[in-house]
Amino acid sequence: MTTFTVSFDPKLPSGGETSPPKEPDWSRIYAITKGLEYDMTYHVGGQAFGYYPTDVVGLLSDLIGAREALDRGQNGSINMSGYTVLLVEVSGASLVFSDPYPSKWRCEVRAEVVREALDQALRDVWSFVISLDQPSST
Repeated sequence: MTTFTVSFDPKLPSGGETSPPKEPDWSRIYAITKGLEYDMTYHVGGQAFGYYPTDVVGLLSDLIGAREALDRGQNGSINMSGYTVLLVEVSGASLVFSDPYPSKWRCEVRAEVVREALDQALRDVWSFVISLDQPSST
């Protein structure tokens, strides 16, 4: 089976351990991150899928939406900033990804692999937000 990863440019510190709350305070997050923008990319089967850079609020919103769609266990899509970047079909314990534009490209990935990648990306973004919210030591 194929891998599924999420990357950010500029790169965010990896290895975050804290997940965002169920209902994030979006205005607080925006205030903390001061509109910092990142380019997020999903890597599936040797292909890269992304959209334009977005602020940290957009990253969290997109990742939470992808994770919620996965939890529903239904066919759907992965979106970035409201635009569909991947179509997803549920096939047993796997997900079959395809390009939303006319293409024969399809790629099967175990749902568990996708879940782990999305969860780690969420933890990395949230840990970054928390690191910016620490009081200054000056």
